[in-house]
Amino acid sequence: MTDDDDFDLASLRSWPHLVGIDVDAARAAIETEDPGLHVGPVPTDHDVTCDFRPDRVWLWFDPDTRLVTVTPRVG
Repeated sequence: MTDDDDFDLASLRSWPHLVGIDVDAARAAIETEDPGLHVGPVPTDHDVTCDFRPDRVWLWFDPDTRLVTVTPRVG
């Protein structure tokens, strides 16, 4: 890690228990745990920016079932 890094690797978080549940319920669970996070639901067939943001969680979901498909994590 360099002096230019503005985040602490120990603070990285993920929510593997949310895979397979409704995207809206998953979003609510993450926002309840940490209201400071921006939770962005993303259908699996869409692209997103690749920059790392310690205040963001991409919430990948199947657009047909609306179920979370990938472990949500800060980034």
